[in-house]
Amino acid sequence: MFFTLLTFALLASAISANKILLYSMTPTLLVGIRMFSAGLILLLYTFTNPQIRISWNNIKKNLSSLIIITLTTTFIPSILKAYSLKNISSSKMAFFGALDPFITAVFAYFMLNEKLNYKKIVGIFIGLLGSLILNYDNTKLNHFLLSRPELVIIISITITRFGWMTAQKLLKKNIYQP
Repeated sequence: MFFTLLTFALLASAISANKILLYSMTPTLLVGIRMFSAGLILLLYTFTNPQIRISWNNIKKNLSSLIIITLTTTFIPSILKAYSLKNISSSKMAFFGALDPFITAVFAYFMLNEKLNYKKIVGIFIGLLGSLILNYDNTKLNHFLLSRPELVIIISITITRFGWMTAQKLLKKNIYQP
């Protein structure tokens, strides 16, 4: 129980820490620094651990899928999320992040041919209805219209889910290990 709470506390503080960093730099610079340092760490790990090396032939065969996965799971969504985080509150950012399972279920249905039974459809409907109710704003003239940063974060989550479903389809070929 303690580690679960610690994990949620760390994730919540990451949103706030990113928000603080966005006061002093642009979203693209923040994402660039983060991705560059993550890439260096992964390269170092790959060179020190020969068991996880990937053959260049496999990379060449799946290059288009790997580029799509890279752009849609990491690069584009990170920039869009940083833009949104700069322009909306951390709590609203976390709220929109909670929409992820609903979008994942829809993508899994279309891309992976997973079945959506009655309970899943009802659950998605209740979750989306609850999200609309929580997003209801008494101060706006148009109560259910989303602001540009809110729309961008939903697009970012959708792009991310598409990327991860593409990655899952590639992993099912058993060429790469997760």
